[in-house]
Amino acid sequence: MSGDEVTAVPHTSSWPEPHVPWEFHCHGIGEFDFSAFSSDSLRGIEATAASEGVLCVLTMYLPRPNFEPFLRFMRMFAEMRRSGALPHIGGVALEGPMLGSFGGTPDTGVWVPERNQWRSLAECGPLGLMYIVISPDAWNRGSHLFDTLGSRHPSLEWVVETLWDGGVRPALGHFHRNDPSASAAAVHRVVELATERFPTPLSDAVLTDHLFNDMPVRCRYSWRTPMLQAQRRRDINELAIDEWTLSSLNDRLGPVPTALINAAHDGRLTACINFDGEHLDIRIAVQTVKLIGAKSVIAMTDRVDAAVLGGQPLHHEPGTSLWYQAAGVVAAGSSGIGEQIAAMGTAGLSPEEIFRCSTSTPARVAAGPHGGCQHDGCGQAELARSLPPVGQ
Repeated sequence: MSGDEVTAVPHTSSWPEPHVPWEFHCHGIGEFDFSAFSSDSLRGIEATAASEGVLCVLTMYLPRPNFEPFLRFMRMFAEMRRSGALPHIGGVALEGPMLGSFGGTPDTGVWVPERNQWRSLAECGPLGLMYIVISPDAWNRGSHLFDTLGSRHPSLEWVVETLWDGGVRPALGHFHRNDPSASAAAVHRVVELATERFPTPLSDAVLTDHLFNDMPVRCRYSWRTPMLQAQRRRDINELAIDEWTLSSLNDRLGPVPTALINAAHDGRLTACINFDGEHLDIRIAVQTVKLIGAKSVIAMTDRVDAAVLGGQPLHHEPGTSLWYQAAGVVAAGSSGIGEQIAAMGTAGLSPEEIFRCSTSTPARVAAGPHGGCQHDGCGQAELARSLPPVGQ
């Protein structure tokens, strides 16, 4: 992706400069896998992001042995950003460790933190930790973590409230598939807590990670292999995507995506959606934006450039640009935000919708009232405050 592709984001004269797109939920850029906790890596990531003209959210895994090194990394990250050394790195995010399903997450990155560890993670909010992907149904029977829970492990409600205390958002994702109704009830519980604590809509207090991916969905939503791609047109016609409504989603998609999409439509949750056409079919992604409204959608990339993620080797399968683990599980994508912006335009999203998903909504999240980007040295608060009001 070149800088020219990025600056070609459609915009109108009413949009502010700079209108900088975000590599949101990005696992690697250039030669860098974000699992390396070093100042040299941060400088290299900054240089690469600057050359592409993007703002990057460094999304990492957290194996248990890396817990203390991660805390030290966050202190170093905050110092470097306060010094003005990292203007193109908008924040840090964690995918796990409290996950109901592995997905592409390394096995070592899934475990149950204790209370003191959750407190330490929450204290990283002012240092730039924007969100942590958690599975609200990891506390439910059927989760592979359920049998490891004990008295030293706090409840879902305690974890969510503690993260908010530190300005860190829970991003709901990696659901298990054993009891979709109970999983949806856990989503509703988090949304209820957010509504009680942050009654104003569009508070961005809750995100969802990888909408449609790693959750129970009743219909096929991606066609990745050559054999599946050959039947995509027929399957898409049978899904009657253009007829989807908020009230019909439960029958079509199931209770978990329905709960997430409706909460996002109501401004109680900000949904991260991949527009590479392979994690999620682009027609389904576009229709979901139409149902929710772009003000509550972030275009996430899940990008990795090098063939390694969290120390694990990756490879491509025939017919797809996705990265796979050795076991054949999708681990990440390979397209950047410039390519996804182009795909959104080709698929029918308006310039305003594209701008919201790629630029203004992620900036609002980064600079919002609970965000980790308001401390000295982070310029994203000023950027977000300059953006057009959400209702426009």
